[in-house]
Amino acid sequence: MGSQRRNYGLRAWDVEQAETWLVVDDTESDLIHMERSLAHLAGEVGLLTARDRSTALEILDRHRVDACILDYYLSEEPGDAFIARVAQKYPHVPLIVVSNLTDTSKTIRSSGADWVMPKVADARAFGQMLTNAVRQAQSVRKLRMYPLTVADLYVPTSLEQQIRNAVALPR
Repeated sequence: MGSQRRNYGLRAWDVEQAETWLVVDDTESDLIHMERSLAHLAGEVGLLTARDRSTALEILDRHRVDACILDYYLSEEPGDAFIARVAQKYPHVPLIVVSNLTDTSKTIRSSGADWVMPKVADARAFGQMLTNAVRQAQSVRKLRMYPLTVADLYVPTSLEQQIRNAVALPR
């Protein structure tokens, strides 16, 4: 028996999938367009939708989300601040930002977005572009090398003791 996902007053593909993507847009027609553009992933990717940032944050808090596709211009606060907040609070979630203003792409990327792309009218092409952007962001994240800290290193106790003994000064 599959678990039911809360429908946040919006459409959601309510199936248990290997992945779940969140789509955020405050314009109903754009949200429907993105949802239709991603329909080819039904059966492969579960899709959750939100029309505002507070709902998006609630979904991110309550569900395992593997990618977030969001409109840059949402009405509640500047897009850069929200992107930075999501990137910091959910660093494991690739962020694909949709914006028709290409001159903001560098700023959006520096806020924490993995990919910035325009909205495309052709649903099939747009869906493929979104899918490719998510897959590329996921691949890049898997390949990233993060600097190791002492806490990341595992040294077996016996080896640690041998090192201490080897460097201990004779008394």
